[in-house]
Formats: sequence, structure tokens, C-alpha cells
Amino acid sequence: METKTIEALQESGVIFPASSVKKTEAPVYRFSIVPPNNPQNVAILAYNYVGKLVDIAFSHDCTEPFIHTAKTEAPVRIVPRPNGQLPKQFDHWLAAKCSIKDISNFDLSFEKFWTVYNNKVGNMARVKKKWNSLPELDRIMALGFVNRMRNFYDSKNIMFPYPETYLNQRRWENIL
Repeated sequence: METKTIEALQESGVIFPASSVKKTEAPVYRFSIVPPNNPQNVAILAYNYVGKLVDIAFSHDCTEPFIHTAKTEAPVRIVPRPNGQLPKQFDHWLAAKCSIKDISNFDLSFEKFWTVYNNKVGNMARVKKKWNSLPELDRIMALGFVNRMRNFYDSKNIMFPYPETYLNQRRWENIL
């Protein structure tokens, strides 16, 4: 089980693979998109400093229609608006009543993960090393899945996994 990406768009030159992106073009704008009728569908779009789409990832349990829609309708280029407004290129998603959040300033630090995960057991140094080795979009997905997984585990009276297990087994890709 792995996070789905858009290799075909990268090959066609619509988006640029991370290996071809210069350090100065690392993602600086990130948006999450969730449709109103199916909250397990999550797409994360990452744009570089000039507004070019550089990466896109989906939660593991995304439905194929949503993946197709996101692949074909994701803005290839954005122009950020002032005052924290979403770029106008997302207006059609808003019209479809999708939840769109600007997660550009999302805290992806290990300290944030350690606080959110709130199961401070195991070897913290190994967990920190593993966390810091994850790609940015995986860290976003991992942080976003913690509460959903905790609610599921609590409802089934299942012991919550150690943070190292969560990261090593990529539990955010599980279907609950």
C-alpha cells in the first residue's frame, strides 16, 4: 500500500518530478482538497515559489473517480492572492463545495508529530530520525491521519501503536 502520485503528469512535463526541482523551487504553497461527499478522499497539491505544480499526493483510500478528477483538474499554475485568500484557480473546487485549506504553513516538525501522536513510548531518537527522513507530503498525510486512526482504535478498544511502528509501517496508508 502506497500513496498514489502522478508519474504520468511528471513524464508529460505538466508537473515536475522532485529530482528536477532546484532547491530554490522547493514547494512553498501547499493545499489540501477534500470533496464534500467523501471525506476519506484527500489530495495534497504542492507548488513552488513561482506557482508551478511540483507534486501531488493522495490519501491511500481515495476513490478512483476523485483521483481522476484531481489529476485532470488540479491547477498546473497558481497565482497566490493577498490576505490569505485561496488562488482563483481553485474557484471551481470551491463551487463544487470542496473543503480547500492552505497548509503552506503546516508545522511538520518532529515536535508537532510527537505532541499530536501523544503516545510517548519507544525510542524517541529513532522515531525522530524516521520522521525527519519522510518526504514532506508523507509527513502531512501522517499527521493528518493520527486523529482518525486514534478514533478508530479507541472505538474498537485496540491498543494504539508505538510511534515508531506507526511510521515504519506507514499506518497512515491503512484503510479504516
